[in-house]
Amino acid sequence: MLAIMVGGRKLLNRVPWLLGNLNRIQRGFGVVLIVFAVGIGFNLDRRFQTWVLDSFPAYAAAITSLEDQAPAGTTLEPLRLISVAVNAEGENTVLPFFRSFAK
Repeated sequence: MLAIMVGGRKLLNRVPWLLGNLNRIQRGFGVVLIVFAVGIGFNLDRRFQTWVLDSFPAYAAAITSLEDQAPAGTTLEPLRLISVAVNAEGENTVLPFFRSFAK
């Protein structure tokens, strides 16, 4: 936030047009925030994420492959939760969602 503040101040000093139009810029960003808030309220962000992952499967593989690298794995390992359920035979089993975590 400090970097944005300092960078923004330098940008305002270099581009005088921005100083004269700060009110319009603030209103514009306010509209952008409202549009995003309404989108999140209607779950459009999740639908967009699903569309991106369905449209670009290599992108999803690249993102999840980061977790498989050694530094990330050692950091994430203590945070992983394994959820165990009891099946019909009374045996403990890892729920399907958590199987990838139970290595």
